[in-house]
Amino acid sequence: MKTLLSRLLLWQTFLLLAAMGTVLVALPFGLFLNESNKAIEVARQEMRGIAPTRALLALLRSLQQHRGLSTMADLGFNEADAGLAASRQAVDKGFFTTETLLLPLGDTALLADFQQVRDQWQALLTRRSVRTLSANGSFDAHNQLVARLLKLHENLIDHFGLRLDPAASSYFLMNAALVEAPQLADSMSRLRGGGAAALARHQAGQEERLALHGLIDRAGYHLNAIRTLLDYAANADPELARSLSPVARASLDDGAAALAEAAQTVVRPSRLDAAPWEYFVRLTGALDAQQRLSSNTLAALETVLAGRADELESTRRNLSLALGALAVLMVGFGVRVVRSVTVPMAQTMHAAQTMTEDTEARLHTVEAIASGDMDQALKPASPPPLDGIPVGRNEAGRLVATLHSMGRMQAALDGAFVQMTQALRQHRADENARDWLKTGLNELGDLMRGEFSAETGAEAALGYLARRLDAGAGAIYLLQEGGGQLSLSVGYALNGQLARPGRLLQGEGVLGQAVRDRRAIFLSQVPPGYLGIASALGSCDATALAALPLLHAGSVVGALELACLRPFSDTEREFLERAREGIAASIGVSMSRHRTEVLLEKTQQQAGELRLQQEALRQNNAELERVNTFRSEFLANVSHELRTPLNSMLVLAAVLRENREGNLTAKQTEYAGIIQQAGKNLLALINDILDLSRSGSGRVALSLEQVASRQICETLLPTFRPEAETKGLEFRIEYANALPQLVCIDLDRTRQVLKNLLSNAFKFTARGGVLIRMDLAEGVLPVPALSIAVRDSGIGVPPSKRELIFEAFRQADGSIGRSYGGAGLGLSISRQLACQMGGALRLQPNEGPGSTFILYLPLEAAPIYKPSPQRAAPSPPYGAYPTLDGKKVLLVDDDMRNVFSLGTLLSGRGMQVVEAEHGRAALERLAEHPDTALVLMDVSMPVMDGYEAMRSIRATPSLRQLPIIAMSGDARVMDEQLCMQAGASAWLAKPLDIAVLLAMIERCVAPAV
Repeated sequence: MKTLLSRLLLWQTFLLLAAMGTVLVALPFGLFLNESNKAIEVARQEMRGIAPTRALLALLRSLQQHRGLSTMADLGFNEADAGLAASRQAVDKGFFTTETLLLPLGDTALLADFQQVRDQWQALLTRRSVRTLSANGSFDAHNQLVARLLKLHENLIDHFGLRLDPAASSYFLMNAALVEAPQLADSMSRLRGGGAAALARHQAGQEERLALHGLIDRAGYHLNAIRTLLDYAANADPELARSLSPVARASLDDGAAALAEAAQTVVRPSRLDAAPWEYFVRLTGALDAQQRLSSNTLAALETVLAGRADELESTRRNLSLALGALAVLMVGFGVRVVRSVTVPMAQTMHAAQTMTEDTEARLHTVEAIASGDMDQALKPASPPPLDGIPVGRNEAGRLVATLHSMGRMQAALDGAFVQMTQALRQHRADENARDWLKTGLNELGDLMRGEFSAETGAEAALGYLARRLDAGAGAIYLLQEGGGQLSLSVGYALNGQLARPGRLLQGEGVLGQAVRDRRAIFLSQVPPGYLGIASALGSCDATALAALPLLHAGSVVGALELACLRPFSDTEREFLERAREGIAASIGVSMSRHRTEVLLEKTQQQAGELRLQQEALRQNNAELERVNTFRSEFLANVSHELRTPLNSMLVLAAVLRENREGNLTAKQTEYAGIIQQAGKNLLALINDILDLSRSGSGRVALSLEQVASRQICETLLPTFRPEAETKGLEFRIEYANALPQLVCIDLDRTRQVLKNLLSNAFKFTARGGVLIRMDLAEGVLPVPALSIAVRDSGIGVPPSKRELIFEAFRQADGSIGRSYGGAGLGLSISRQLACQMGGALRLQPNEGPGSTFILYLPLEAAPIYKPSPQRAAPSPPYGAYPTLDGKKVLLVDDDMRNVFSLGTLLSGRGMQVVEAEHGRAALERLAEHPDTALVLMDVSMPVMDGYEAMRSIRATPSLRQLPIIAMSGDARVMDEQLCMQAGASAWLAKPLDIAVLLAMIERCVAPAV
């Protein structure tokens, strides 16, 4: 050994000793790493078992769902059919996924059991498809499949050793997710199917109740076991308590609540009246909650196992790093010792060589610069380094320090010489740049002198700039007259799409942004492919771009863009900035000159066109006069043709209503009055249309007269007080403290406007009242005005519809016409009349419900008086007709107007009317009134529509023969077919023909008489 060490160099000896020490230290570390690898492999084995176990649990849940849906479908619940096909697909997909994960395991016993379960599943599907399997048989076959899958699940977790995990947190999680959770799901699934079957029969035997109670107890046991295991796991791992406890608490509480509801629904009651499908959905929701908990638990288990494996891996990695660090440390220590001896000598030699290297080359450089060659560059000498040498402690250190001092002095001299050379070089470059800039501006100025078009000047300027700057492509956009847009005017070496004429918008692209900002933009790093420069032999990409707006007198007259293969220098940028001013001035002057020439030509053309337009205007006026004449004749003819037959109808209706001969009943005279009123309404509509036409053409003649201000509104009280009393509304008039005694207005037109406003107010007000207030208004019209406000507490007008309602045939909402009637002409006519009287009609928003319309009329000063406010006392509501004896009819409609009108009609025919607002209420009324002889069923209703209600009635044995007449607002044949398929005895389309309705009712109830 001594001989060997004597033959080695000093640094080799130190390295050998360091290597031996490293081996002795690394041996125990290696043994520990081997044990760590074993523990990591166990954790990885458990993690590999999670995926097939999760797939098998998903298959088990899909099969349990298929069992439940099959049971509900066998019980006749159509709601289960839609989910049954999807559930079967989920089971098939689960078999495929599980088989894919089980095949790599190589466990033939597990694969054989799994294949048997799959074959049994296919046999079950085959028997169900050919309908050779009863409902109980299907339920039992599903139970056998579930039991075999549970057994296969236990074998799978034993294969991976998932029950033997030594860690507390993962052990409890495994037992909760892999042992207790499948048993809980099986118990709740069987409870769901068995309970739904019992509810479908509305009864359950004692033995069946005991079985269901046993399932509830078993599920509760597994539920509590899961809760306990999760609590243990959370106590063992606080991180699990934060991530898993909220989900677990909600899912377990929901499961416990579902079990309690199941016991209350299918075990304790003597008669099972709960809805089977709702029970099934409730238990399914609880199962889904447990499934989410199981999934979260498996995810937490994976996290725990992964964390444990990562922790072991980290420990192994840290030990490996520690061993490597130790080896590096020992090697470094040896190298350090060796270098402490050998490096000082080597650095001393290096310091001496540094002082003498490149001496001849630097001498030649200094001579060239002295001769005027400023392109030469002198490299300053570097001082010798002192790294690692303890200066002043040994001879080598002191020698290197002396050499370094000499080198530092030489470097200082070289640096001063370099600075002087750079200053001379920069001065020469600045002089050259100034000369180049001045020459270019002078040449460009000479080029732009003279009179030429803007396009010609732009072409000359662009060509010169491209040659001066070695640009590969360029373009100038000029401002178009009248449009305010820039379009391509001149291009330089453009190719492809760029060469076509195009428009430039402000802010579009780099050039558009330069125009918007009114400043130049230079880009020195254009991405490849952005702009190509092409020639006959090839093409390449531009690397620099210049975009400059052309401004003249503060306005944009054009834009310039240049592309180059190299970045623009500062001198070139300054040249472009100064050159664009001259280019813009020249182009601006050319444009102004061109505009002057064009304007002169246009002025001459417009003089001739003006003469032609005057002649055309004269002809148009003559044509308008002729059209107005035809329109007046047409309105007169229409008025005559409409009023003549309508007048006869109104007269005959009035004669019948008088009943002077006494041969009509009270009801008949009332019918005659209704006919008369309908004719009056039709006449009013005709008058409105004619008034709208007259006011639109400005042919309404005004008749101004002096009237008392109180007379304007008080004459309206008798007209609208009966309607107010009928609807139980308050109707009153208020006067301001200061009003003129007399006013000069068109009384008839004013009353027409107020009648329209009051008609709308009473029409759209169901409770509350209507108020008329007269007052003075300032600042609304150019002269003092009289304001008459009509305020109601009705449905009001939305802010978005406040202008729409004043248009002809328009209302605030399309449903208003159906609910309240009206053609939407009153407000349009009223506003036009108000305008023609010199006033205005406006809608003022209310602070509360309802709306306020204010009529403003011009007013002259008159004597003032102060009347006391008058109020109209409300009358009691209009009474209902008494119920007559006869057959009982159920009237089902959500529109109270239809209920009232049909109820009045049928009551007048001696029938007893029972009302219902929707289908579900109709079923309740039929249960309360078993002696109902007929049902009038509307189709479109909330809560339960007519189709579903008729099907429910036909599904009740005692009501299958009950006559049902369906009423529909849709007159299509398809709607009639739907009603008849739902169980209607007959069908009528709205609006109803009363004679047809009464005849149909008579035929329907005749057999029961």
